[in-house]
Amino acid sequence: MEVAVENASARQQGVLILLPLTLLALVPVIAYFSPRALAVVPGLFGLISFIYLKYCARSEVQIAKLPVIFSVMIIALASLSVVWALEGALAAERGLKLGLILLPGMLLLAVAKTQIFDNHFFRRVFTGSVVVCGLLCCVDLFGNGALYRLLHEGDFGRTFNVSQINRSVNGFAMFAFIGLVVNFRPAKSDKVLRILSGMLAVTLVAVLYRTDSQSAQAALVFFALFYFFFPVARDWAWKVSAILIVIVMLVSPWVAQGLYNNVAGRVAGANQWASDSYMADRMEIWDMVSRKALESPVFGFGIEATREIDHFDTQKIYTPLDHVLHPHNSVLQIWIEFGVIGILLYAAIIVALFRYMSGFESIEARRLSIAVFVAMFFMMNTAYGLWQGWWLGLIFYLMALVLMMTYKTAPLDKDYEYAGA
Repeated sequence: MEVAVENASARQQGVLILLPLTLLALVPVIAYFSPRALAVVPGLFGLISFIYLKYCARSEVQIAKLPVIFSVMIIALASLSVVWALEGALAAERGLKLGLILLPGMLLLAVAKTQIFDNHFFRRVFTGSVVVCGLLCCVDLFGNGALYRLLHEGDFGRTFNVSQINRSVNGFAMFAFIGLVVNFRPAKSDKVLRILSGMLAVTLVAVLYRTDSQSAQAALVFFALFYFFFPVARDWAWKVSAILIVIVMLVSPWVAQGLYNNVAGRVAGANQWASDSYMADRMEIWDMVSRKALESPVFGFGIEATREIDHFDTQKIYTPLDHVLHPHNSVLQIWIEFGVIGILLYAAIIVALFRYMSGFESIEARRLSIAVFVAMFFMMNTAYGLWQGWWLGLIFYLMALVLMMTYKTAPLDKDYEYAGA
């Protein structure tokens, strides 16, 4: 009788965890239909899953202290910048919005650390979800934006600009990179997963061939290089890499000016890919932002400062405007918004992240984490504004995916103590 009760309880437990598994596996489909919803969906699903697992399924869910501390510091710095920001009201608003994204993101990471994701159900649903996302992107990329027009504008009479779905494409590319490498071994013994992985590989090739997003194409190169060639088993490689990144972050305003003065002219129109990726345009933006940042190197000009600066000092050789919403570079964005204070916080986060990734017991887990980080860091510093809600949500979801797929080997040392939740 007791055995029957235990079996029934185990079955009930299994049914209960299907909700968080399904919710989090379906995020890629949502990323196609509404990439901006990524600002809310990952954190919301994390909140729902956290409550569901802890109070319904009675699973152990713990929140790591260090990420929470860093998140609170980011929110505090953004909010405090109201004192010196060019537009105080905007700084206060951004501080609040960051809290609504970062704190639920902590719950998502806590849920991702649980063992419930180590099963074929999640891998199958997630991989299938990424395939669907890719196929939907293909319909737009090869079908003159058929679905996009149907869902958003309804104008079928003109040529579709494929860059309109770059957010969806970049999200799909990152999901696909992760899905393909983590499914490689499990797919050998799972026919369904093997078929889905094959479909995913074909879809990824098609999307990258047709897309206008050079960020996605370059991210694949960086992902592959670091996944296959970074010496993840060597502690010195992690330490040296973190140190080099921090050094470049500290001197980035001068590096940006050097790139503009010595490289921009050479890459402008060098080839079609360089032209389409706006390399020279980006370098001119980085130059004008970095010079402005050095006018207030300690505190910066407050969060979202570039939105409030009407005219930057620039000759407009490669970029047609003398103002910009964001610098297309997370490091320079922190420099102009929070100066050295912000850069030191950013550097501390990078160092802590590298220490955490190097602490994975599994070589495969280390490879996945560094590859995802580098691909994501590349996009952060060439494409999008750091505080765009959908981008922050995507970052949290990608971090959660790494934890979901590698939870057994995640490091648990004194620097990552857990708070009872």
